[in-house]
Amino acid sequence: MNQRETAKNNVLNAMARARLQEYLVIDGYTVPCKEGWVPGQILTHPSIGGEAGKRRKRELDEEGWIIESRRSATAPAMSTASFAPNTKDGVLS
Repeated sequence: MNQRETAKNNVLNAMARARLQEYLVIDGYTVPCKEGWVPGQILTHPSIGGEAGKRRKRELDEEGWIIESRRSATAPAMSTASFAPNTKDGVLS
């Protein structure tokens, strides 16, 4: 698996975990993900998607994954992203 595919899988896994448990643990810190929404800047964390994390999210969307986006109520200038599992051919891979 190349670096690009690894980053896409990391982004996908982060969104799935956030949706299931409403938080992520990154480098020992707990990041709240209220109602499964992942703050956009989290996708660019080096352990998730790196500098291209948001681009990987867009690529996943283009591949058929249903990914919703909305503005954060607490930080309107910051976009957030959510992931709806089991939306690509009925299978979460």
